Amino acid sequence: MIVGGKVRLRAFDEDDLPLMWQSVNDWETARLLGGIRYPSSVPDQREGLREMMKPNANEKAFAIEAEDGSLIGDCALCQISWEDRRAGLAICIGDKTRWGHGYGTDATRALVRFGFEEMNLNRIWLTVYADNPRAIRCYEKVGFVREGVKRQAVYHDGKFVDEVMMSMLREEYFVAADRPGRAES
Repeated sequence: MIVGGKVRLRAFDEDDLPLMWQSVNDWETARLLGGIRYPSSVPDQREGLREMMKPNANEKAFAIEAEDGSLIGDCALCQISWEDRRAGLAICIGDKTRWGHGYGTDATRALVRFGFEEMNLNRIWLTVYADNPRAIRCYEKVGFVREGVKRQAVYHDGKFVDEVMMSMLREEYFVAADRPGRAES
């Protein structure tokens, strides 16, 4: 289990299916996730959850649990390249009552810490829609830096939206975390 200040990142289990299904079928949540455009059935979500529960060298996925033990979302380090020591980051706080309360920031920090300190990654990257300022603020707070913009990369809500590319390097993480000596690894 990976422990943050407000959250714990843990392995998935079958009981996580209801929130996972609810999240991808809630338009406000799903439109921010990228690639989810159509409703998903319970059997489809069950299969997806089973895939996330399997060991996978290219993705490390976790359920996000609040301090009260309730499931509030999921996150992953994905598209891992062990040779290049890099991974993408994905996160979803599916329980909308927890939005704006620091859970996403804390989960992102915990996942980034795991990526750099335990997986020995050198670079963690992500993309985020430009019309999602709450997520962009979260990533900047954690230490991600804007690298560029994919102009009009996605179409949703009747318009084209830019996609912002962001990343954090190992050396930036260790300087920000004030952990001398670890950046050279």
